[in-house]
Amino acid sequence: MSYPAIEAKGVRFSYGKNEILHGVDFAAQKGQLVAVLGPNGAGKSTLFRCLLGLYHSYQGSIAIEGREVKNMQPREIAAKVAKTMVTGAVSLSYEEMEIVLDYIHLNIEDSKRRNEAREKENRDVSEDK
Repeated sequence: MSYPAIEAKGVRFSYGKNEILHGVDFAAQKGQLVAVLGPNGAGKSTLFRCLLGLYHSYQGSIAIEGREVKNMQPREIAAKVAKTMVTGAVSLSYEEMEIVLDYIHLNIEDSKRRNEAREKENRDVSEDK
């Protein structure tokens, strides 16, 4: 069975009671170029963090090549995301690709820990209200 390179179905995400993503749906096939556009604060970075598996408290489904992101290890996600980027219409030099891969590799675990701490803090604050 052939799956989209990445697919989001009904993705919702909130910081406390402030819902940022409101049921996002999209699918990108291998080689397809997708742009996410919107004003500051619209949720573009939050969506990207969900797609990378940095935020796990989203509702809905995010799958990379048919596998739910919540069930993948950070290294698997980074490898798939980098692969997906390279197969698309974007052409990157070796040095540019190295920078992207280094960023993903070096920062994904640290970002995940910070985001989990922020999510816990948001839950604690909303529970206190």
